[in-house]
Amino acid sequence: MGPPSLARAGMVAPARLPMPPAALCSAVRRGRPSAPAAAPPPPFFAYLTRRRRSSLLSAGGGGGGGGSSSSSSSSGSRLAAPPKPLPLDGGGGGDPAPARPSTTTAPWIPAIGLSALAAFVCSVDRAALSVAILPMAEAFSWPDRTKGLVAASFYVGYTALNLAGGVLATQARAKRVLGVGVVVWSAFTIATPAAAASPAGLPLLLAARAMMGAGEGVTFPSVQALVRGWVPADGRSRALTLTYAAAQLGTVVALLTAPLIISAHGWEAVFFVYGSLGFVWSALWWPLVDDVPPAVVEAREERRRRQRRQRRRQQGRGQGLPPPPPLLLLPAGEGEGEGEGEGEGEGEGEPASPSLKKRRPSPLASLAALPWRSFFSNRPFLAILVSHAAFGVGHYISLTWLPSFYSQRYDLDVASASLLSVFPWVLGVAVSSLSGAAADALANRGLASTGTVRRLMQGVGALGPALCLAWLAAADAGAEGGAAAAGAGVPVGQAAAALTLAIALAGFQSAGFASNHQDIADKYAPVLFGVTNATSSLLGTASVYGVGAVLEGFGSRPESGWAAVWAGVAACYVVGAAFFLSWSSAERQFE
Repeated sequence: MGPPSLARAGMVAPARLPMPPAALCSAVRRGRPSAPAAAPPPPFFAYLTRRRRSSLLSAGGGGGGGGSSSSSSSSGSRLAAPPKPLPLDGGGGGDPAPARPSTTTAPWIPAIGLSALAAFVCSVDRAALSVAILPMAEAFSWPDRTKGLVAASFYVGYTALNLAGGVLATQARAKRVLGVGVVVWSAFTIATPAAAASPAGLPLLLAARAMMGAGEGVTFPSVQALVRGWVPADGRSRALTLTYAAAQLGTVVALLTAPLIISAHGWEAVFFVYGSLGFVWSALWWPLVDDVPPAVVEAREERRRRQRRQRRRQQGRGQGLPPPPPLLLLPAGEGEGEGEGEGEGEGEGEPASPSLKKRRPSPLASLAALPWRSFFSNRPFLAILVSHAAFGVGHYISLTWLPSFYSQRYDLDVASASLLSVFPWVLGVAVSSLSGAAADALANRGLASTGTVRRLMQGVGALGPALCLAWLAAADAGAEGGAAAAGAGVPVGQAAAALTLAIALAGFQSAGFASNHQDIADKYAPVLFGVTNATSSLLGTASVYGVGAVLEGFGSRPESGWAAVWAGVAACYVVGAAFFLSWSSAERQFE
């Protein structure tokens, strides 16, 4: 029945092989040259092979059930057009090579979504003090300088762990580093009221706040490592800006809900409620997020398949078969991500081969092994460093002192001052999210180079806030003390509009310097972010304390003190923009 069916299908019967298959196999085993094999397999056999592979892939994918029925019902007995040949990996066995996940499938969404949620909880816990410090200062009779010291103690620990967090996130699994950090800062957030009311007083409170900052210090270096390992390059701006937007959203939620909690249950309840969020997050993080990104798992599986094929070929060398091609190793860093499994074995519990370890060493053995001279002599990195430091000054001052500004300058109560402080961060969330999508769209569609996009976003995000704050400082500098408190000088509505616009425009920096670490470095990106974030936190800490000293120095003239504060922040933004626009680059500078 075979030949008639082939004739009806309009196809040619297969030609006879030059020798039987059994004889051909025995000839190969004896080392004799095989019979002429130049002729490719007949078209019908190739077609059947492709049909078989296609049906197996469709059955495995679960979504190809309708293909065969449609082809069998078309045009009577004539077969449908053969599908395009599937690409083979050339190594035998027919295993398709794994591809790095794209943003269309987005397997990174759960990990990055929970990372963004961690940034949200981080900002909620951090912003709690900016509201709670007003009733705390009344309860403990703190002057402005002491308020600044309490606020700055958090950033001491935060700064110390930024650099270490970058190294830990690169050497260890970033999932574990972030998970432990959340537990640490949540525990010390809950302990804050007890430390403040203890007989030890202020020193114990400062220590508790520093330990809380140490826990939060690993957050964003770990997120940088997670984004590098889980997210393809064409989606990293969106992933990072999602995290930054979630952090700003946390500030919004804290400023909105903290006054309500304080009025209902006292300022101590703020730390209890916000601190418990981290433990809820931990209950989701550990079971839902894998230790290793899918791309790493696929790369390891592909290496195992290649090694098995190599062993099979080596076994055939003694049987007259030609020697196999050399084992293809993945380039250094390909498929590995965010430190998940870097420098480890081929898989869980499987030791790596010596050649693989030699080709792909552990990226960072210690801080001393880092190329510090290369880092600090590189202009694109210095541009990021200065821009991040300038951003930190403005961000930490706004985050810590904005409710106090409205309370002192316009004599508002806690609820009103917190409500006015919310609007800048609400708009900042939207701007940060849109800036990442806009940056990826401009670069991926070829409308502008990545470097041009980074400079555009950074210019808008730094020079725009500088203009707003410079106007506020100039308009408020000549106001008199009593008249200013009553509403002379800059009205509260105009001051709120200027500050809201300044903080919102600063959100464009999420797609500027804050995404540039991923451009100039690969495996060093988390460490570079730790360096710049530590510098930013260090200057931000000094600025937070310095604001208290400046306000205390002006005494009964708070309007002049605040004018000096906003003028200083504007100057920092201008300096950061000048460095970034002059020296920044999106070209790879480091490994």
